[in-house]
Amino acid sequence: MPNLENLKKQAKQYLRWHRDGYYPVAAQIRSALPRYRDLTDRQVMASSFKLSDAQELTARKLAFESWEALRRGIQIHVQHGCLAILSARSSRR
Repeated sequence: MPNLENLKKQAKQYLRWHRDGYYPVAAQIRSALPRYRDLTDRQVMASSFKLSDAQELTARKLAFESWEALRRGIQIHVQHGCLAILSARSSRR
Protein backbone atom coordinates (compact mmCIF):
# COMPACT_ATOMS: atom_id res chain seq x y z
CA MET A 1 0.00 0.00 0.00
CA PRO A 2 1.42 3.41 -0.95
CA ASN A 3 2.40 5.94 1.66
CA LEU A 4 -0.03 8.86 2.12
CA GLU A 5 2.71 11.50 1.93
CA ASN A 6 3.79 10.20 -1.47
CA LEU A 7 0.19 10.19 -2.66
CA LYS A 8 -0.22 13.82 -1.56
CA LYS A 9 2.84 14.69 -3.64
CA GLN A 10 1.43 12.78 -6.59
CA ALA A 11 -1.87 14.70 -6.37
CA LYS A 12 0.04 17.99 -6.28
CA GLN A 13 2.00 16.87 -9.35
CA TYR A 14 -1.25 16.26 -11.26
CA LEU A 15 -2.41 19.72 -10.23
CA ARG A 16 0.87 21.29 -11.42
CA TRP A 17 0.70 19.44 -14.72
CA HIS A 18 -2.82 20.71 -15.30
CA ARG A 19 -1.86 24.28 -14.39
CA ASP A 20 1.25 24.11 -16.58
CA GLY A 21 -0.75 22.88 -19.57
CA TYR A 22 0.94 19.47 -19.75
CA TYR A 23 -1.55 17.80 -22.10
CA PRO A 24 -0.77 14.11 -21.34
CA VAL A 25 -2.45 14.58 -17.95
CA ALA A 26 -5.76 15.31 -19.71
CA ALA A 27 -6.14 11.65 -20.73
CA GLN A 28 -5.52 10.52 -17.15
CA ILE A 29 -8.07 13.00 -15.82
CA ARG A 30 -10.65 11.99 -18.42
CA SER A 31 -10.20 8.25 -17.82
CA ALA A 32 -10.49 8.46 -14.02
CA LEU A 33 -12.95 11.29 -13.34
CA PRO A 34 -16.44 10.78 -14.80
CA ARG A 35 -17.29 14.49 -15.01
CA TYR A 36 -14.44 14.98 -17.51
CA ARG A 37 -15.13 11.83 -19.54
CA ASP A 38 -16.90 13.51 -22.48
CA LEU A 39 -14.47 16.44 -22.79
CA THR A 40 -11.65 16.85 -25.29
CA ASP A 41 -8.07 17.30 -24.08
CA ARG A 42 -8.37 21.02 -24.76
CA GLN A 43 -11.61 21.25 -22.74
CA VAL A 44 -10.10 19.28 -19.85
CA MET A 45 -7.08 21.57 -19.77
CA ALA A 46 -9.27 24.70 -19.95
CA SER A 47 -11.56 23.52 -17.15
CA SER A 48 -11.21 24.27 -13.48
CA PHE A 49 -9.07 21.65 -11.73
CA LYS A 50 -8.49 21.98 -7.99
CA LEU A 51 -6.40 20.08 -5.49
CA SER A 52 -9.50 18.11 -4.48
CA ASP A 53 -9.87 17.00 -8.13
CA ALA A 54 -6.22 15.94 -8.21
CA GLN A 55 -6.68 14.01 -4.96
CA GLU A 56 -9.76 12.28 -6.38
CA LEU A 57 -7.76 11.40 -9.51
CA THR A 58 -5.03 9.88 -7.35
CA ALA A 59 -7.56 7.88 -5.33
CA ARG A 60 -9.49 6.61 -8.35
CA LYS A 61 -6.32 5.47 -10.08
CA LEU A 62 -5.80 3.23 -7.03
CA ALA A 63 -9.42 1.95 -7.23
CA PHE A 64 -10.78 4.06 -4.37
CA GLU A 65 -13.97 6.08 -4.79
CA SER A 66 -12.58 9.20 -3.15
CA TRP A 67 -9.56 10.72 -1.41
CA GLU A 68 -11.20 10.14 1.96
CA ALA A 69 -11.78 6.46 1.13
CA LEU A 70 -8.12 6.19 0.16
CA ARG A 71 -7.02 7.78 3.43
CA ARG A 72 -9.24 5.39 5.42
CA GLY A 73 -7.94 2.44 3.42
CA ILE A 74 -4.35 3.36 4.17
CA GLN A 75 -5.16 3.93 7.84
CA ILE A 76 -6.85 0.52 8.14
CA HIS A 77 -3.97 -1.14 6.30
CA VAL A 78 -1.44 0.45 8.64
CA GLN A 79 -3.46 -0.47 11.74
CA HIS A 80 -3.94 -4.06 10.63
CA GLY A 81 -0.30 -4.32 9.61
CA CYS A 82 0.77 -3.10 13.03
CA LEU A 83 -1.67 -5.46 14.73
CA ALA A 84 -0.37 -8.38 12.66
CA ILE A 85 3.22 -7.52 13.63
CA LEU A 86 2.29 -7.22 17.30
CA SER A 87 0.33 -10.47 17.14
CA ALA A 88 3.22 -12.31 15.51
CA ARG A 89 5.64 -10.98 18.11
CA SER A 90 3.42 -11.94 21.03
CA SER A 91 2.85 -15.46 19.67
CA ARG A 92 6.63 -16.05 19.56
CA ARG A 93 6.98 -15.55 23.30
